[in-house]
Amino acid sequence: MKKVTFGLAVVFLFFSCDFEYHTQTVANKSSKTISYTMFHENGTFQLNPGQSRNHKVPHNSHLQPLTFYVSEMPFDVEMNRISSLAYEFADMTPINLHIANSLPVDVTISTGTIQYMSVPSITIPADLTGTADIFTKNPKFINETKHPVVINWNFDSGTNSIYVILR
Repeated sequence: MKKVTFGLAVVFLFFSCDFEYHTQTVANKSSKTISYTMFHENGTFQLNPGQSRNHKVPHNSHLQPLTFYVSEMPFDVEMNRISSLAYEFADMTPINLHIANSLPVDVTISTGTIQYMSVPSITIPADLTGTADIFTKNPKFINETKHPVVINWNFDSGTNSIYVILR
């Protein structure tokens, strides 16, 4: 009986060691190369389109936070948590951007250092409209002209569009 009890104890200890870590998967299903860092590991990891990588993470840590970067602009990749142990990068669906310039001067706007638009900046001629694609529902528009501009915008989920008025 002592041998059976000792054997069970050894087997239990052996299996419990495997549970100190679990595997967290990061998959890149986007069309761009992704670079990312993880909270518990040093260094930056890179995934080409279609690649995935498994990371061994401490059992008590749950899903590790990631910081990620896109190799080329525009910034049109989103990160999704697809399970308790997996992240997936995917291409974002573009949002239609409609801009109306009600001013008597040409106005150039951008989204700043992170390029969320399909172009780095867009110039809307005086009293005209323009369109572009944008890859965020919460843009921060920056006036790139010397003329003072008030930028009002609204996201319409029904049409998947952002409507901007430049005043």
